[in-house]
Amino acid sequence: MKLRSSLRRQRGAIALMFGLLVVLLLGLLGLVIDLGQLYSREQEMRTLADSAALAAARELNGTAAGVNNALSHAAQTAGASHYRYSQPVGWSSAALSFADDPGGPWHSAADTVASPSGRIFARVDTRQLAEEHGTVATAFLFLLAPAQASQQVAAVAVAGRSGLGIAPLAVCAMDPAPSKTRNIAGPVDELVQYGFRRGVSYNLLNLNPALGAGSGEYFLVDPVSAAGTLGTLANTEDAVLAPFMCAGRLHLRRIGSQPLTVRRKTPFTLAPQLNSRFNSYGAPADPLSCTPLAAPPDSNVASFAAGSWMGVAPSAPYAQPTAAGTPGKPLSTVADPLPEPVVNPAAYGPLWAYGPAVISPSGAAYPRAYWPQLYPASPGAPTAPSYPALSAPYAAMVTAPAGNVGVARRRLLQIPLLACPVPAGQLQQASVLAIGTFFMVAPASGAAISAEFAGLASEQSLGTPVELLR
Repeated sequence: MKLRSSLRRQRGAIALMFGLLVVLLLGLLGLVIDLGQLYSREQEMRTLADSAALAAARELNGTAAGVNNALSHAAQTAGASHYRYSQPVGWSSAALSFADDPGGPWHSAADTVASPSGRIFARVDTRQLAEEHGTVATAFLFLLAPAQASQQVAAVAVAGRSGLGIAPLAVCAMDPAPSKTRNIAGPVDELVQYGFRRGVSYNLLNLNPALGAGSGEYFLVDPVSAAGTLGTLANTEDAVLAPFMCAGRLHLRRIGSQPLTVRRKTPFTLAPQLNSRFNSYGAPADPLSCTPLAAPPDSNVASFAAGSWMGVAPSAPYAQPTAAGTPGKPLSTVADPLPEPVVNPAAYGPLWAYGPAVISPSGAAYPRAYWPQLYPASPGAPTAPSYPALSAPYAAMVTAPAGNVGVARRRLLQIPLLACPVPAGQLQQASVLAIGTFFMVAPASGAAISAEFAGLASEQSLGTPVELLR
């Protein structure tokens, strides 16, 4: 009798524990389901914010049209997204804002259209969409805590460029004026930008606008210290600069009106890094060597030092310099003074390797028939009997890189043009007047970077591919 009573009590206790365990298991199961819903919705909002921010940031170029394109692409991307697995997103432009720094302050689309310059970062905040997008109804948490009947989730994403496609090398602007008209002996005048002539090749290491200058003035740029802050000499040592010179990039998100940290350093020792554009790479064991993956060659690696299209072979792959140390005169090239000195046609170097001189103020290309007016010489002006009929030599006279995949226009160097004189001293800050585009005519050396002036580029157009920043 006692045994049966004991068994009944045990069965009752087991049943009670089993019942409690079932309730606990059901509660845990419900919690897992609710947390799964919350996680799933959060991921949907994260995907929406990330994709819309990236789509918008890719379009930002410092213009109102770029902002409008950003709004349109963000809306299209959001329109292709879903929440609650299948519900289409109801997009609102209020969720998209813009800034000139990834940390803000953030401005509305309307404000940015009115003032677009420098606003190159996009932020998407899903809290600005209709509340239903982030609301998750909980089935089991509600039973435990009625106040938790619904939970709100959201995501914020910021996208923008992480750097600038600008080489860590700077030269002085030869003239502080953004543009001037050069009067030639003809019916139309030539456009000159910051003292540089399109279609003329310069030795970037041997230019100096200072009157009476006896040597060139060029600078290495600190590639990692933010514009407006004074960097360090260590950041301009070859070990730091080499990969940036290989790639032609600065790890700066923007420059704007802020000065760069620059360093005077001679001799120039980074020519091998520039020459990666010609499919030339150092020993793999050398830590300063470029690699084809990080610094691919140009799709055309032909050297134009010989100027094979010219009637008279150039004496150098750049226009010959004026006499150094001439009182009252800058150190420029024979192509720059007015009136131009009477020189041999070979002194002009290879002309129009990348493109022609341009007419002021229209920017239209000169025909080659104007060479006698543009480049007077004795006993006769330079000629180009073998110049390609339909395009410039760079596009028409192609030598593809062997063994590596080339990238078009890698030979274009984007070079900061500085307001000179830069204060004396090895490490200084210098203001940037513009970004000049220079085409590498031939491989560089420690004595010369031969590059044809090809115009100006806006900072906004030189951003590296956009990425998520938060």
